[in-house]
Amino acid sequence: LYVGSVEENQPSGQTVAALTVTDRDKERLYSFNITSSAGSLLFRVQADPMNSSIAHVITTRGLDRETNSNYTVQVEVTDSASPNVYTATADVFVTVLDLNDNTPVFQNDPYRLMV
Repeated sequence: LYVGSVEENQPSGQTVAALTVTDRDKERLYSFNITSSAGSLLFRVQADPMNSSIAHVITTRGLDRETNSNYTVQVEVTDSASPNVYTATADVFVTVLDLNDNTPVFQNDPYRLMV
């Protein structure tokens, strides 16, 4: 289980977690994708251009903590080396951090007093 976080209302492209994969083979041809349906709409996974064993989970839009305070994103890695193809999955638990973005309101508005 990987754990990440992101502040709410941030623009798309925020990295919430970095995942590292490894295997004992010499040839490492990894590909990554998100397999959870809710996660695939709000997050994408991108291999690190400098290290193919690392992938970053990135937001595709701003998230609102008042709508949903956390997500579980399932990421699948595929080792595409010939002749066999192997896969593994990992869960990424993402917490959406609260910002002060709501105006306070009185519960009973308007108030009336009689003196």
